[in-house]
Amino acid sequence: MSQLSSGINERLAFLSSASICPFIFKINEQLQRQNKKAYEPEILGVGPYYRKKVNLQMMEVHKLRYLDELLKRRNESVDRYLEALKNLEKEARNYYAEPIKLNKDKFVEMMLLDGCFIIELFRKFNNPTSRYEHDPIFQILNIRKSIRRDLLLFENQIPLFVLIQLIDMTENSNQGNPQDILARWALNFFRATISSFSRSQTSNNQPTTIPKYNDRHLLSLVHDAWYSLIAEKGNVIVIPLSSGTDKSHEFIKSVTELREAGIKFKKTECSSLLDVKFENGIMEIPPLRVDDDTEWLFRNLIAYEQYSGETGNTYMTDYMTFMDCLLNSPKDVEILRHSGIIDNWLGDDKVVSTMFNKMCNHILVNVDSETFYYRKVFKEVNEYCKHRRHGWMAFPRYNYCNSPWSILSVTVATVFLLLTVIQTGCSILQV
Repeated sequence: MSQLSSGINERLAFLSSASICPFIFKINEQLQRQNKKAYEPEILGVGPYYRKKVNLQMMEVHKLRYLDELLKRRNESVDRYLEALKNLEKEARNYYAEPIKLNKDKFVEMMLLDGCFIIELFRKFNNPTSRYEHDPIFQILNIRKSIRRDLLLFENQIPLFVLIQLIDMTENSNQGNPQDILARWALNFFRATISSFSRSQTSNNQPTTIPKYNDRHLLSLVHDAWYSLIAEKGNVIVIPLSSGTDKSHEFIKSVTELREAGIKFKKTECSSLLDVKFENGIMEIPPLRVDDDTEWLFRNLIAYEQYSGETGNTYMTDYMTFMDCLLNSPKDVEILRHSGIIDNWLGDDKVVSTMFNKMCNHILVNVDSETFYYRKVFKEVNEYCKHRRHGWMAFPRYNYCNSPWSILSVTVATVFLLLTVIQTGCSILQV
């Protein structure tokens, strides 16, 4: 009985030391089944969840090499960094929702190697003169592209305060405070990845301002930096909740159905991918490039929003819900592609529609919530569709005038009909 009680006491002790609000989770099984590869690293493991995977071991050598370069550049011993990170071990461990089966030394070693690799990577990227000539990470583009991807995976993270501590220990204070240095370096490093959904970035090497972000991990930094730019513009529109009998806040129809109801689609160049507008039967949507990076990036940003527990901070989930409503078939994708709204780099319209249809599976979203970003658009679109005259006016345009040959056929038929009417009229007058 004492062995049983000691085992339970050990588990209770671990439970009491765990954080009430962890920030780094494992993706639940339902989401993983949709596309497991979208959440798994290709070449770089960060943190405890993937550190033992065989295909990630090559980068462990590069982590050691970057640590060696840092120590030689600083002419310092590794002991200084180990002592600093030992003081952060308990807080960092509590950032993870899953039990971490590493003793204190192994956990600190993991933080040291992962943290130093990331800050050295950012430093080299932002200061090209500091790179070694034969560094494969900066010689081979595909390696750097995979690293960018892996560092933005929801499960593949270490606490941001670890990186801030290491920057504080390795960079001069005249460059700014460690938080700002990290934000500048990180956003510049990830610029190529996030440019497909964020058009507010400047063309300079560094962001002009440091946006607000949560000190959680790199994915949260990228998400919150993008979110703060939207919030500053005041684009969040809140509509008072209506009675339960009001159906105007239901999901909107697909592109094909909306077009049959008289709605036109137009590409608009906006600073944010979220800036969808609907007025006088015209829906203006910013263009979206759909490529190999689209699914994993959206999936991990949505996962962050789902697990963050912050009300009103689910803009990416809301956008994907909006697109999921519009794109139910390859025909819907084709229409938006011809309108210049979707730039399909995957080639197959069916692949794109399937991807968007699966993206929001097992995702919680409430279009009737005051914080749903497209609540106003959904309300106006559904109100517009209630008027049947819009559909009657659109029916001949899309069914009989959707190609030059159709227009020609309709014109010829109309001419023949008019001639027949004239001939009949003349016959009646003669009689």
